[in-house]
Amino acid sequence: MSKAVECHVFSGYSVGHQSVSVSHLQYANDTLIIGGASSLNVWAIKSILQIFELVAGLKVNFHKSKLFGFNINIEVLNLMAQFLNCKVGSLPFCYLGLPLGENPHCIKTWEPVISKLKKRLSKWKSSTLSFGGRSALLKSVLNSIPTYYLSFFKAPQGIISKLESLFKLFLWGGDENHRKIAWVAWQEVCKGKEHGGLGILDLRAFNLAILEKWRWHLLVEKGRFWHKVVTSIYGEGCFQGVGDKVQSSKWWVDLWTIDFAPYASFDWFSSRCTKVVGDGQNTFFWKDGWSGQGPLCNRYSRLFSIASDKDVSVANMVLWRDGGFEWIWSWRRSLFQWELDLLSQLAADLGSTVLKNDCCDRWCWKDSNDEIYNVKSAYKAVINDGIYANFLLHKFLWSSCVPSKVSGFAWKALLNRIPSNCNLIKRKVLDISASGCAWYGEDLENTSHLLFGCYYAYSVWLSIFDWFGVSTVLHNSCHENFAHFIGIPRCSGRDKMRWSVVWLATIWSLWLARNNVIFKDKVVAITDLVELIKIRSWNWIKTKDKSFFYSFST
Repeated sequence: MSKAVECHVFSGYSVGHQSVSVSHLQYANDTLIIGGASSLNVWAIKSILQIFELVAGLKVNFHKSKLFGFNINIEVLNLMAQFLNCKVGSLPFCYLGLPLGENPHCIKTWEPVISKLKKRLSKWKSSTLSFGGRSALLKSVLNSIPTYYLSFFKAPQGIISKLESLFKLFLWGGDENHRKIAWVAWQEVCKGKEHGGLGILDLRAFNLAILEKWRWHLLVEKGRFWHKVVTSIYGEGCFQGVGDKVQSSKWWVDLWTIDFAPYASFDWFSSRCTKVVGDGQNTFFWKDGWSGQGPLCNRYSRLFSIASDKDVSVANMVLWRDGGFEWIWSWRRSLFQWELDLLSQLAADLGSTVLKNDCCDRWCWKDSNDEIYNVKSAYKAVINDGIYANFLLHKFLWSSCVPSKVSGFAWKALLNRIPSNCNLIKRKVLDISASGCAWYGEDLENTSHLLFGCYYAYSVWLSIFDWFGVSTVLHNSCHENFAHFIGIPRCSGRDKMRWSVVWLATIWSLWLARNNVIFKDKVVAITDLVELIKIRSWNWIKTKDKSFFYSFST
């Protein structure tokens, strides 16, 4: 095909102001041939495909091939398709799994993703899995379903809400017909585990992070064919912004106007993407973020507005003299005194700049160890941008040897989101008259009372501490109690992890014992419950920790 274009046998389609010729695109076994609607091109396509069959020994599947025409008479298009022995196609159509020619802002475009999710989120999976199992399934399988679409299209807020509503229903054990209580806000659920969440994908933040990769490619992949096509359409400065929205495609406008997640700062990308200056030839002095804290045109907008050349490079802003350099300033008019003060501040900020004539300029992503943009580091930067709390205790929940349903219960307990009588009354599930403790019926049953403050729970904890030969204070706050319990032994991280299993087994056993009282009218003796806690702790550690060689009798 390239030879045919070179010999003027086939004419590709000229794209943009620079008339970049696009004749064919290939991915694996799929080929797109693009050219003008002429009889010469049709003959060339037929000849090239026949030559391919003779040389490769492969047959072109014309039954799966289609001819698309734009601004061409339908009768002429039908004759061309008949000559090529293929069908006539029309927009929109699916190519490599994406709908081309479809409006990404319409719900119809996203229906395949929604229907696929609904099939995977069947009711039996929700009812047969524990909370921990549903959480694991969401993270490992379900979050990957919309990824391909999100990597190319900006999802409308309505679609994000629809997808996340399906996730919420599944996580809390419901479906579209039977909703259950969402005990924790979805924004909290989507936080990383180190910040007190479950680490489930925030689709809006992920959409932002994965789409911004296109902007990164625009910066670092100059010279690539796709980069030439984009710059031919939108201009050399296209990586600085959307440009003319009227003349731009929906995809291009969406790429540059994507809504940030509510906790991400406005200059999220530019503040983390910096230019490392070498010789300064390929770095815009005003528009590129090379001096730290973002582009100079934003930090010194007044000076930028009166600069003579707003697209000047760093190399053209310096004058080399005696092995060093000094800055050359060029303005449209004389500066006022307050503008001179700004210039002095700018010169001071640039005082540590070092230029190297033997090095090229390059882009650097600050959140990655290899300084190259990747979606994982970008997503973490977005989702945690503005989150400062660090729940160090949560590593003992999720790295422990206990089953995932126990970790999930402990996570909700630390957030005071378990279905205690008090929490159920707040959500109008129970009447105020049903607020009493399950064991003694007098005190208000909230999380602290249920797991630590009740005489029954207090007696269980005393027995656990006696078992270890420890005399200590018992905190009523779930978070403080866990922190205190973890801090009791002075031992290595692995032993602390084993120690945390006992705490998790205790609150889980207390919860099951409480449910036995309510639903089975059966009270478990304190001594029996303590023995059950010991058995559970030993069994969980023995099952998951291969370096644990102690017998139960030991």
